[in-house]
Amino acid sequence: MTLTFGQIQDPREEVIPKNVGQIGQAKLKDKNPLFNTNSQWESNDRRCMDIITPPPFSVLVPYYHVWIRWNKSEECNPITPLTNFAIKLYNNPKSSGNVNNPKVKAEWDHEIAVGVQGFQIEWDVPLFPEDEVKNISLFYIRVQTEANINGGMYTVFGVTGPLTIWTKPDIVNKTLFTPEEKNHTTLTNTTTGKLVKSTSDSFVFTKPNYYEIMLNIVVFCCLIASGVALFL
Repeated sequence: MTLTFGQIQDPREEVIPKNVGQIGQAKLKDKNPLFNTNSQWESNDRRCMDIITPPPFSVLVPYYHVWIRWNKSEECNPITPLTNFAIKLYNNPKSSGNVNNPKVKAEWDHEIAVGVQGFQIEWDVPLFPEDEVKNISLFYIRVQTEANINGGMYTVFGVTGPLTIWTKPDIVNKTLFTPEEKNHTTLTNTTTGKLVKSTSDSFVFTKPNYYEIMLNIVVFCCLIASGVALFL
């Protein structure tokens, strides 16, 4: 089975890339039941959002620009105000506890953004060391915020996944899941922490990936060394 980036695939299959920017053949790796995205992570959690993009089983690549978009779900009261979202990436979350005291633990997590005012944000897919993540096909994105429901404060959330994220970047950056209201999105190089624009025209700061910082420093030093060598 040959896949293209942004395509949907079974997350229990491990796809081995033949080389950078190309998808190889898939083979069955994990037959464990998938994580239930409707599960409560804590006792005060209330599912109140649907994440539109990226959809479950999407294949993402480091440094790709991906639009995360969400809205209120049918379970959510339409008059409940929702804003100031926090977004996080998890790998292989698992439910534990019981109905009265639910808990979810993940093997790895990465903060995407905080303080998002609108219902969408552009995200640069992170590059992470291969030894940090056991299964690259079990990523999930959770969007959450606090809301007053029937006089009580609750954490309302939405989760999408599973997603596959490669451990190596593509040769060319691409944008996936461009917002419907935009006909064109300008591609920019990945930066070590960047200001991104939300639908409310305000800016939020995405957390820098320190492995990207180290990579950028190495590349910069190589360029300086090459320039010095030319003048010697």
